[in-house]
Amino acid sequence: VEPTVTPGPTVEPTTTPDPAPSEEQKAELAEIIDKAEKVDLSIYTFESAARLEQALQEAEQIQKKLDDGKATAEECERAIKAVSDAMAALVKKQEPTAVPTTTPDPTVIPTVTPAQPTVKPTVQPTTKPVVPTTKPVQPVKPGRPVVPTGDMTNVMSYAGLMLAAASMAGVAFGKKRNRKNK
Repeated sequence: VEPTVTPGPTVEPTTTPDPAPSEEQKAELAEIIDKAEKVDLSIYTFESAARLEQALQEAEQIQKKLDDGKATAEECERAIKAVSDAMAALVKKQEPTAVPTTTPDPTVIPTVTPAQPTVKPTVQPTTKPVVPTTKPVQPVKPGRPVVPTGDMTNVMSYAGLMLAAASMAGVAFGKKRNRKNK
């Protein structure tokens, strides 16, 4: 004997539309966006400023959806929380510490260590430019700065050698040409 299965009533899933944001939420979102746009990001670390920029962009997208009447209260609350959390997580850049100056020992030859290149993150903020920070050139002797990278001295000597070689090749070619014409 085979058991028989009788189908039960089918229940259609009902979806309740997400509630629209209140006027208070809309005003709070606009206020936090305005507040975040006024923050001077140049005094904060790149990473924390980038997080705020990203949260701000997402909040602005939600605000556009609000203007079209397509945003939900949940989206509005998430955007407000993301921007306020990113603002609270901003980290100020550290100020360079002053190095005590001493009288240089004339018997010691100073050595110059090349600066490490700054690694730029792949995520760049899009609304405000980020000013890269560079270390100032430290003088080896008072009044004489360290030769900056990109010095043309060696390049010019190679260019002179190449010009001399080209001249010699031209002279040799000219002599060979004169021999053929004779």
